[in-house]
Amino acid sequence: MSITTEALRKRINRKLAHEGNRLGHFPDQGGYAIVELETNAIVSHFMDLEDIGRDLGVLKESEAQSN
Repeated sequence: MSITTEALRKRINRKLAHEGNRLGHFPDQGGYAIVELETNAIVSHFMDLEDIGRDLGVLKESEAQSN
């Protein structure tokens, strides 16, 4: 089953909000990063959105990101 990029971003942000973080999108630098809300500092360097979703457990094995 595929989910949209927007749906995946929302899932990731809901999960990160519990930790005081958010997803940042940096298209000019090749992808995404996890950003701490309080300091606006990058916690995790740029990664693929689908990889972040799998690492956080918000994207199931049977799911894939659609464009």
